[in-house]
Amino acid sequence: MHLDKLVKIIDEEVFAKTGRHLNEAETIVLKGAWQGQTYEHIAENSRYSLATLKQSAGPQLWQTLSEALEEKVSKTNFRVVLERKGLTSEDFSPPQEGSGDSPWPTEPPVDTGEQPPEDQKGSDLSVFFGRDAELQKLISEVSDTEKDLSELINKHDGNFLALEVVVNIVAIIIREFFAGNKEEFIKHKDLVINKIIAEHFQQDTLPDLQIDIMSCLAVTSQPLSRQELPNNILFSEEVSAAELLSVIEELGKRSLIEEINEFGEKKWILHEKFEKYLIAQLLAKYLNKIGQKKYQERELNSAKSYLEMSISYNPDMAHAHYNLGSTYEKLYDMSSQEADISAARASYQKAKQYDNRAAHAAINNLARLEILAGNIAEAIEMIESILAEVNDTMVKVSLHKNLGWAYFEHGQNFYNEAKQQLQESLKLDSSYVPALCLLTKVQLALGEQEDALLSWKKCLEYDSREKPQAGVSWKLPEVDIWKLELRRVLNAKQT
Repeated sequence: MHLDKLVKIIDEEVFAKTGRHLNEAETIVLKGAWQGQTYEHIAENSRYSLATLKQSAGPQLWQTLSEALEEKVSKTNFRVVLERKGLTSEDFSPPQEGSGDSPWPTEPPVDTGEQPPEDQKGSDLSVFFGRDAELQKLISEVSDTEKDLSELINKHDGNFLALEVVVNIVAIIIREFFAGNKEEFIKHKDLVINKIIAEHFQQDTLPDLQIDIMSCLAVTSQPLSRQELPNNILFSEEVSAAELLSVIEELGKRSLIEEINEFGEKKWILHEKFEKYLIAQLLAKYLNKIGQKKYQERELNSAKSYLEMSISYNPDMAHAHYNLGSTYEKLYDMSSQEADISAARASYQKAKQYDNRAAHAAINNLARLEILAGNIAEAIEMIESILAEVNDTMVKVSLHKNLGWAYFEHGQNFYNEAKQQLQESLKLDSSYVPALCLLTKVQLALGEQEDALLSWKKCLEYDSREKPQAGVSWKLPEVDIWKLELRRVLNAKQT
């Protein structure tokens, strides 16, 4: 999704809820904020003054978004809120159908707010925060040939944060996503770090200024003094010296930053434990994306390895658990090994523990597996327990379809309920082929011959428009079976 399309989607949401569109200045702030620019940088590249953007357009934008999205939106958390509402994704790529029956989420969830991990022996990771020149030098020393990461991790006694392990993973990330361009990775890394910090402290309601200071220290090129901090804090408002010192003192008490003495001057850096926590989250995000990429390229065992490694860095990443479940499902489709479908269920069960899009998608896929196993009542209960709280349109499309399918399999007393759910699915996506196929089956069972023929015609029409995709097929195996059954039944009725 292009940035302009993202802005259009957000503007439509604002108009639907508030009755007004974003003005030009607000749009400029939104685009700049998404790209991690300061108000000064945004003003330099627009026809508006710094005062207009910082004191008028910016505050008005956050207030408008708060009203439209029905929760507090600030300069610090707006990306997190937009993603949770299903309005965007970090890499601007739309979700796709997975091996199961729901979109393939690529964005990690909000962290649980647990304390950063304990110090790990052999880790020296300070180069990854504010020392980009050293990072480039380290990566340039890594061979172009991908090392056996499992062997590398074993060499370091299972320490996933050992420097050699991390450097090799970063080298793979740069190759896979940035075409070998280290500078592009470093720029993108800084934006992701800001987002990780905002997500982590969302539940703690940490004040914006504290989050800004931590983000600044995470991406700056050096430790910063009290005088240097205000000029480097992203989106900073006017901050008094007393307020700044108070915030620094509070962060120090929480062991989130630490004071150092540099040539007789007090400066501050991130606490080492929190640095390591950020690195783990950062690598988990990218490893999850590599896992998805390998899945799409039919390298399923490689996808499984990367997703398992992602989870090792962040066991609370619901999206990686979901993606791993989808990978195991595809492995089962190709091998019929019961161990694979059991592993898929286990991964979905882990993903469903969280309160986010991946959890809802996992429940949807579990319900589909229950239908296939003949456990209809269980499937209906699973879907109905979450349907009202799901915001993501694509997940809702699949949930309504699966609920309609479950009602249809439940018996003729539930055919009308099945029809209603399938129609709800098609209201959200009129071209959804699985729902059209199922609706044809239900209408035939209800004796609605003409309506069934119309649904069947649409099913064939939209199915013919779907272009074959490279890599693993996204189609559900049961859809081909439904189409064969319908052709047989409809041909028999016409002869």
